Amino acid sequence: MSESFSLATLLDFNRLLELDPAPTEFQQLFYFVAIGFLLISLVARIFIVRNQSIDAVYRVLIRDFFKRNIWIGIALAIFALSRDQGIRFLEMRLWPVLTSLLFIANFVYLVYQLASKEPKKKEQIKRVTEYQKYLPKKKKS
Repeated sequence: MSESFSLATLLDFNRLLELDPAPTEFQQLFYFVAIGFLLISLVARIFIVRNQSIDAVYRVLIRDFFKRNIWIGIALAIFALSRDQGIRFLEMRLWPVLTSLLFIANFVYLVYQLASKEPKKKEQIKRVTEYQKYLPKKKKS
């Protein structure tokens, strides 16, 4: 018997900690979202690392954001795949909710860094590059 999704049940902590949850009618969608999230994070991180047209400060912040997203995606994929494997601790409904909250926290942290720390890092990079212009260059052999 499959159960349907309801936002009201997300607040029931006892329901989130059930060890043998019933299969949901959107189980295939959960697999698709978990694997898709992981693949999108991997491709985006590779694109950000290889794209030199993005400012260095933005590239570092976004690269770190996607690095954390890759780990969150791996965790979400493990939790999605463990639902059918009978691993009682990992099949709790709590884990996908926590990984979703981690993703939101990661995104809020990225926005915070872009808003508050980005100008300071740009100034620091500018000072370092200005300083490096006056350092002696290594001779090519």
